Amino acid sequence: MKKLAKAALAASVFFIPNIANAAPPDGTYTGTVAFTNGPTLVCQLSFRLSGGGTVVDNVTMMSADPLCSSIAFQNQPYSAAFSGSGSGFYAIAGVNVTFIIPPSCSGIILGTWSGSTIDINTTIGSCGMVGTVSYP
Repeated sequence: MKKLAKAALAASVFFIPNIANAAPPDGTYTGTVAFTNGPTLVCQLSFRLSGGGTVVDNVTMMSADPLCSSIAFQNQPYSAAFSGSGSGFYAIAGVNVTFIIPPSCSGIILGTWSGSTIDINTTIGSCGMVGTVSYP
C-alpha cells in the first residue's frame, strides 16, 4: 500500500501546474546522499536545475571513494515537476542509473523541496537514495 501511495504521488506531481516565481531556483545543486545498490555509498550528488525547476541535467556522483564515480546517470536531461509555492513535493522522472554492481535502476526520484533545498528520500528500482542537496 505504501508503494502504491508513492507511485500515485509521483504521477500526480506531473499534473500539478507549477506556480510562476514559486519554483526551486535554477542553478547547480550539491549535497551528500547515501546511495544503496548492494553496498551503501556516501557520495556528493551534483546536478543543474533549469527551466524554472523543470529540467535536471549534469547529474554526477563524486567522492573520495572511487565507487561513487562509477555511478552513472544515463539519458539526461530529465524532466522534473514540483508542487507548492515555496515548498512542496519534487519529482525527477525518467532517471536511469547504472553502477558496477548490477542491476541498473530506473524510475522517479522523489523528494520534497523548500526554498533552495531538496530533500531526497527515494527508491528507484533496486537502488535507494537519501540525502539533501541545496543551491548556494
